Amino acid sequence: RIDVDALFQKIQTMNLTASLGEVTSEGLRYSVRGVGSFSEFEQVENLVINDMGLRLKDVAFVYYGEPLITYGRHLNGEPCIAFWVQKASGANSVELGKRVKKQLDKVNKDPRLEGVTVLLFWNQSEQILNSINSLRMAGIIGALFAVIVLYFFLRRITTTLIIAVSIPFAILCTCGFLYFSGRSLNILTMMGLMLGVGMLVDNAIVVLESIFRHQLTSDDPVKSSIVGSREVATAVTAATLTSVIVFAPVIFASGSDGLMMFLAHVGITISVALIFSWVISLTLIPFLTSRLLKPKKVKESSILRRVQDRYVRVLKWTTVKRPFVTGLVIIPLLLVLSIAAAKVLKLEVSMEEGELIENLHLSYDFSDNLTYDQTEKYVDQIEAALFEKKDELRIEKVYSYYADNDAGTTLYFDEKYLSPKRLKEIRKNLREELPELAGVALRFGDEEGGGAGGVKKVSVTLFGEDMDLLNEYAEEVKRRFNLIGELEDVRTSIEMGREEIKISLNRDVAQQYSLSPQTVSGIMNLTFRGMPLRRFQTEEREVPMSISLSPEDKVGMHNLENLLVGMNEERDITLGTVADLSMTRGPTTIRRQHQKAAVSVEGTYYRGEAKDMIGTISRVMSTVHLPLGYSWSFSDEIREGQEQQTEMLLNILLALVCVYLVMAALFESLLHPLIIMLCLPFSLIGVIAALLITGTDINLMVFIGGVILIGIVVNNGIVLIDHVNNFRREGRTIYEAIFEGGRERFRPIVMTASTTILGLMPMAVGQTNVAGTQYYPLARAVIGGLAVGTFLTLIALPTYYVIGERMAAWVRRIWSRAKEPRSAVTPTSDL
Repeated sequence: RIDVDALFQKIQTMNLTASLGEVTSEGLRYSVRGVGSFSEFEQVENLVINDMGLRLKDVAFVYYGEPLITYGRHLNGEPCIAFWVQKASGANSVELGKRVKKQLDKVNKDPRLEGVTVLLFWNQSEQILNSINSLRMAGIIGALFAVIVLYFFLRRITTTLIIAVSIPFAILCTCGFLYFSGRSLNILTMMGLMLGVGMLVDNAIVVLESIFRHQLTSDDPVKSSIVGSREVATAVTAATLTSVIVFAPVIFASGSDGLMMFLAHVGITISVALIFSWVISLTLIPFLTSRLLKPKKVKESSILRRVQDRYVRVLKWTTVKRPFVTGLVIIPLLLVLSIAAAKVLKLEVSMEEGELIENLHLSYDFSDNLTYDQTEKYVDQIEAALFEKKDELRIEKVYSYYADNDAGTTLYFDEKYLSPKRLKEIRKNLREELPELAGVALRFGDEEGGGAGGVKKVSVTLFGEDMDLLNEYAEEVKRRFNLIGELEDVRTSIEMGREEIKISLNRDVAQQYSLSPQTVSGIMNLTFRGMPLRRFQTEEREVPMSISLSPEDKVGMHNLENLLVGMNEERDITLGTVADLSMTRGPTTIRRQHQKAAVSVEGTYYRGEAKDMIGTISRVMSTVHLPLGYSWSFSDEIREGQEQQTEMLLNILLALVCVYLVMAALFESLLHPLIIMLCLPFSLIGVIAALLITGTDINLMVFIGGVILIGIVVNNGIVLIDHVNNFRREGRTIYEAIFEGGRERFRPIVMTASTTILGLMPMAVGQTNVAGTQYYPLARAVIGGLAVGTFLTLIALPTYYVIGERMAAWVRRIWSRAKEPRSAVTPTSDL
């Protein structure tokens, strides 16, 4: 009779090397170390385990070799081995990818590995390089477009080059900031540079246009540069601050999720680039104009001159003749019609759209406990069906893995990315054509049941004290979820579990044999799960060692029932004597949240918007009446998504408040900033129009574009209103100031808007993607909003300026009358 626990302790004691202290000899101190570790395989086999000389090999099979394989992989139906190469902290992903690819090429040419093909299945460095090349090309094309626009308006190569030089200067300075601040030129920072490439010339355009206008009336280029730049210094400073301050709430927000991290990195890059462009516009641009730009009569474009004349005539109609009709009827009506058109034409809100889908994953749900060789048979049948549809579905690769109670198959197609429409067709075809196998259910999505392959997951969690009662309610919730047409693959967390053996210890019987639950569980843990021993020391390395039952002793319920858990007066005490064993299904993990048991119910869908599905689920759950002390909530992913949207809206509001405060400080007025910000909601007209024309859904990138749009639209309003106020301070009437200010600011406003729009055009019309996400919705939203925002700045802003001044004058008159002393009133006599 061998006590398993005693055997475990015996091996641990005999395989021990420990420090035993120190000893002093002849003035020297030596460390004492007792070496008792196994160094040879025979020492383990011949270990004496009792007083009768019984050795370990007499009662156990001692095996030294590779651990048993419990998993496998297929690639296009052939066995394969997969391995990952992961970079160390601080290493360069692109450089490492090149080196790994070079080494794999050598391996494939090695004659000793003839017949074995090493395939580079996925290379992150290629994805990074493709993203960077895409951004670089879009940025270069955008910069060229911006230079072309500058020449069209300025009509001089010298002035065009002076402004164009601000783009590389600002980019180089920004790269220097990134370097010295410990940041890197990565995908996100390059995205910020590309988004800001059209905005980098805005300040330079305003400054140079003012200098150029003064040079036409002065023969001193130095004086013209000083006066011209000083005239617009306050306006460009405020415009830069408003653009930078839009990102301030995001940059300083304490959030580590993907959206906040994206906005923070991109926002820092754009902000720094704009600050450097502001510095360059007030230093380098005046210097270059004073040295290189000589006074010269330039023939103005006839097209531009006619447009300016038409613009002034339109201003006379909107601001003089019909200000209230224009500002309070026509423009709001356009906004209402745009929103109505979006609803009629069904402009969808799809926060998940824009993510590039490269593959489709199938997960296997097994109803029984299966070994990896049994799950392989299921995988083989599914793969055979897929290979029959290979040409029809244009499948390029089929990759599968299988393990105990787990398996998955990933499909790669000859298309680089799958469109949502194409993905739906594939899913529908597979659901109809794949065979139905007994004991397994197929789910579409990633390994966790949703997210990848265009599949979205919704999940609710039930909380309570009684697990059995929770399971009953979970089944009822599942039944009601199945009635929702859009939901598929509905299941509970219990169904996600496996068949298991439930052991119920009879405490009274166990106490009779002096057995505690800890003793029984410890023996079972040691024998069935296995316990790690101290490592076996070889000449090259340490090898893990463990002790457990032999595989054949773990098969069958009878082996579990006959497991020896103790002895009483030379009588064997088996597990079946002190416990009841039964087969049941249980979850793979026991969940507790808020100090209560938790059971989840989840389903997948691929049509519709998450917000609508959450509303449907909320209505269904409102019909489930849980007992007192029981509750439900959405999963953490859904709550985090809602918190993320709330945080984003809060950041937008904070940005609007900060922008308003900056403009209020500039104009020393509370009215004029409010007038400028009235144009922001009307920019929504352009955003909706751009999305409808291009067939783009509203997604997360569109909302990010809206954040960027705030600072851009406000800039043009600041430049215009500041110039109008300068004319009014010179003594001109409000209408003269508006007409003259509008005419002089028409060209720089249209130029800055055009350079930004054309700078984003490559991103808008192409399929620019970064790290698996498409960014054309962002560019299209900014382009549409800026185009309409510029029009409203030139047309509507002067109108609201007049309306605001009239209302302010009316309020001042009423206030002054209220402060006038009342005339004396003769009192009447009492009757």
